[in-house]
Amino acid sequence: MWKLTNFISSLLLVLIASLFQSSAASRRQLVGGYGPISDLSDPMVANAAKFAILELFAIENDDMPYEFMSSLQGDQQAFVPRVVRGSEQVVAGLNLKLTLMVLEVVEPVSGESLCRGAMEVQIYLALDQSMEVTEWGDEFTCDQAQVLLEDRLMDEENNEGN
Repeated sequence: MWKLTNFISSLLLVLIASLFQSSAASRRQLVGGYGPISDLSDPMVANAAKFAILELFAIENDDMPYEFMSSLQGDQQAFVPRVVRGSEQVVAGLNLKLTLMVLEVVEPVSGESLCRGAMEVQIYLALDQSMEVTEWGDEFTCDQAQVLLEDRLMDEENNEGN
């Protein structure tokens, strides 16, 4: 009877320990999975965002993945991206998932701009530095993107205090 009690106690300890371990593992980033981009102002991220906007303007109207693009007029150079949030995955190169606001610069001297739409996009950066849009994601309103941006900025501010 004593051996059976020890066996059951040992089994319970192993089960409890595995529950704690799996809980901690679920909080850690999955190796090979997507993780947050630490610096969204990094030139590599900015270049990928600009690349996505250029690719977006190159799409034929019938294949356009975003409704807000139909209302954009004028020189495509007047439109710039603002990275709202992003995550990255290291592969044989780098996958970036970016949420972008498409801003129209209405006053170049002051830098005043208006949001015309927002979207998610996935970009693959190859080891040879070439880029490719691998997926056009969801479309957002400017208000939705602004909320995401404010949440990210508040998180960054809170993390600086820690």
